[in-house]
Amino acid sequence: MRQFTFLTILFFYSRIFASGMDADSLYLNEHYDKAEYQIPMRDGVKLYTIVYSPKDHSVKYPVLYYRTPYNISPY
Repeated sequence: MRQFTFLTILFFYSRIFASGMDADSLYLNEHYDKAEYQIPMRDGVKLYTIVYSPKDHSVKYPVLYYRTPYNISPY
């Protein structure tokens, strides 16, 4: 009985978490354009870079530059 209860709770939490990821991805797709670049460094290495720019061009937005060696999910 305990195992069934644990698995049921785990299932519902996983569904809630997965639905949150979908909502974030949907928001990004609707409001931002995605571009991928290879930026050359001084030592010749090219760094893979993803740029998200707002689709709304009627307002000037500030630039946020963030570099990480890790995954940027859910983006």
